Amino acid sequence: MSFVTQEAHYALYPAQTRYQRHLDQFQYAPGRTVFTISYLNWDWHAEEGGQLCLHLAERLQDLLLSRNRLVLFRSVDGATSYKGTTEHHLLV
Repeated sequence: MSFVTQEAHYALYPAQTRYQRHLDQFQYAPGRTVFTISYLNWDWHAEEGGQLCLHLAERLQDLLLSRNRLVLFRSVDGATSYKGTTEHHLLV
């Protein structure tokens, strides 16, 4: 696996909004191989919602938005979605 190009996406989600389930690999752009999410939330609590939900082949895996958490996964492994709402939902 080599990294020839890079792409970045910055998103700040307002309260009561969500990022829908999606695939991170597109048929017309097969070059995206690794996806990273870095959470920079300073004062987030689990009851606020907004967990990252990984749709893996064998199960769903929820991850909390802990500050300084870095999530890396192969883009071809499945889909991701965010459930719940949070005022602190920040992705870089």
